[in-house]
Amino acid sequence: EMVGGGQLYGKISLPKARALVQMASSDAPVEALEVLCIPRYKDQSRRHLRAGDGRTSGKDGDSSLSLVVQVCCKVSLVGNAHPFVELFLQPRSILRNHIPTSIFVRTPMPHTYSRSWGPFGAVSSSKDSDRQDERLDQLRASDAFLDHTIHRLEPFDSMEIYTPGPSVAVTAMCADLPSGGTATGWMDIGWVDIPLGKGRLTEPVRANFPFVKKRGGPSDIKGGSEFYIAERAQEV
Repeated sequence: EMVGGGQLYGKISLPKARALVQMASSDAPVEALEVLCIPRYKDQSRRHLRAGDGRTSGKDGDSSLSLVVQVCCKVSLVGNAHPFVELFLQPRSILRNHIPTSIFVRTPMPHTYSRSWGPFGAVSSSKDSDRQDERLDQLRASDAFLDHTIHRLEPFDSMEIYTPGPSVAVTAMCADLPSGGTATGWMDIGWVDIPLGKGRLTEPVRANFPFVKKRGGPSDIKGGSEFYIAERAQEV
């Protein structure tokens, strides 16, 4: 990938053949590794970069140019003797929208990318989609969010995360503007830090899309639309 004018490179070292045979014969023939990818033309000045924090001891260190990819290493045996290695590249984490409406997800961290499942995820009409795109353009042009990335996620769409560091900060809001009723804003709890790497949310995070006071409307409006941020295996 081209980031900051340079192509990114990462390195992975595989065990020797005997260790691969042992891995293929074990109960865990699949291992996930995190690989730091950096611009090749700055490799020498960034040799102290660590995947765990994305920082460098070099004076020109700009961690926004580096990303971390998870490499899934699967080992099987050919002829019960020769190790066969398969490598799969995947994000460090995936944030998927299971809310039955479109949402905007905002983060100040680099290297997040949205993936759409097309007609399987799209439930908004063409008119609603156009309104959401217009609203998204306005948010992205706002001075308050110039250094942020904002994704629009339809139901079942996802945000793939390759951000260096131990966590990624996100907030969200409902993308739909109601034709009736009260509009909602960004999450009432502010930023949520989602652990990356081997870290996990210890419990589901409860949040609200808070109701936004209308001009000329009541000043004591409270409440919002409740939802949860949770690991796939957690119950809410």
